Amino acid sequence: MNKTINSIVFESISQCSFEERLKLCNKSNYQIKEIWGIDDSFFLNKRVQIVFKISKYLMSLTGIVTNLLVILVIWNKNNTDLFKQFRQYSYLWLNSLFNIFILVIEILSWMTECFYPFEVFCPEIRKLIFIQYIKIIFVECLVTAFRFMSNFTYVAFALNRISLL
Repeated sequence: MNKTINSIVFESISQCSFEERLKLCNKSNYQIKEIWGIDDSFFLNKRVQIVFKISKYLMSLTGIVTNLLVILVIWNKNNTDLFKQFRQYSYLWLNSLFNIFILVIEILSWMTECFYPFEVFCPEIRKLIFIQYIKIIFVECLVTAFRFMSNFTYVAFALNRISLL
């Protein structure tokens, strides 16, 4: 009985083809997969774009609030006597006003942008022709014009400050 068990076990072991299995264990035949691939970089890039998009709106809201505070402080009746003699403050509130226009347009630009299909910022109304006109006229043309005016008022503010020295 012991011989039959051993012969059955031996036959089953001999069918295992150990030599082929040992060849599979040869380390020179291993193929190493990259830890970080192009697909991983692509998906990370898409996620980072979404994070920047959300932070852009938060920073725009913060900018609107701070620029409104600048305008309110300059136009406050208690401060008119203090700021009346200096022309630089008119440049400063104009600069803040142009910055508010830019930031409001940036906040409204969510209607025309889509980073990644069917993600957080991909509205369906972006396909409408009217929204595309808004993108061309407001987001691209007016933002460029307001940035020019903002930079111009800041240069005027800086030149006025230099002339006071």
